[in-house]
Amino acid sequence: MVTFGVTLVTGGGGIVESVDLTHKAEFKRLINSLGEQSQTKTYDSTFEFSAKGRGTNPYSTGVGNLGLALATGKAFVTKVTASTKNDDFNAWEASGISYPSAS
Repeated sequence: MVTFGVTLVTGGGGIVESVDLTHKAEFKRLINSLGEQSQTKTYDSTFEFSAKGRGTNPYSTGVGNLGLALATGKAFVTKVTASTKNDDFNAWEASGISYPSAS
């Protein structure tokens, strides 16, 4: 079983309430002359993420390090939202995608 987790999210007083991380990959399967599977190869592996929290938002749109375990490589934060209420801490949400094999 693989465990996903937050290894580092800093934001000068911010707190992460939740993180959702989805690993996706394409695959190609080769079948031999007997109709049996002989080889399988995965490619185009990606991690899609979304995070929610309160306080200072540690993310901004663009290319960067997500600070999420297993979501390495080149990461793109594609959406960042913020909300403010009079009787609560500032809230934020961020989402994006990471390409582990990209440099």
